[in-house]
Amino acid sequence: MPIIENQSYLDTLEDEVGQAVRRIDYTANQTQHRKNKQAILDALQKGEFEVFGFRKQRMGLEQVNQSVLIKVGPKKRGHLAPYRGSWVRVVWLSTYGGYTMNCAVQKLTLWEAVESRLIPCGPYTKEQFTEEVAARYPYGHAIVDDQRMMRLKDGRWIRSTPTPAALRGEETDDIPDGWHGYLPDFGSFRKHAGRWVRLMVTQAEYDDGAGLELPLGTVIYVEGSQRKVRTKNGWKDTKKY
Repeated sequence: MPIIENQSYLDTLEDEVGQAVRRIDYTANQTQHRKNKQAILDALQKGEFEVFGFRKQRMGLEQVNQSVLIKVGPKKRGHLAPYRGSWVRVVWLSTYGGYTMNCAVQKLTLWEAVESRLIPCGPYTKEQFTEEVAARYPYGHAIVDDQRMMRLKDGRWIRSTPTPAALRGEETDDIPDGWHGYLPDFGSFRKHAGRWVRLMVTQAEYDDGAGLELPLGTVIYVEGSQRKVRTKNGWKDTKKY
């Protein structure tokens, strides 16, 4: 696939910066997350880079600590103009205000063999998201044909949004425990023990206790007004959302 100038490509490079970016885990505790984030800065500081402010979620960057690769075209303007004709890595380091992302820009040299295996940033059509692309895709989520997809531990890709029938218990799906779903007429659901459990219940359902064997810290809504959180000592009133 020929390289398109000014197109963002997924950062699949195996250098120190690329590996540090891919070690970011948003489910990690705060201490570990700070260490992972600092590792990106430490890796960047071993070479040359500059920091610029861009409008949020441009260049295929969806969230902080992501990175993309761009072959800068000869007519590029703005912050990337000095890099015309070169490859750059753009890393979203932090957010300033509500509209600006502070990004590190690092000039790179890529071999043709590396260029030929680069994957454009999504979203994708079903035809673009081939088995080869799906296997090499570095993240666990992708948008394909306007639907959010997730990769399971066995490598399969499935829709990450449950169907109304699955939420109503009329069919099963492979979405892992801990995920959330929503139905307009029934409110929020949480996947637990292989089934979807409704988090908005009537007082009678709460008193009965059916389906309330949820993990500690789960918040439910009783009759749409009273929130309760599960603790080691049972369900307690809470203001937590």
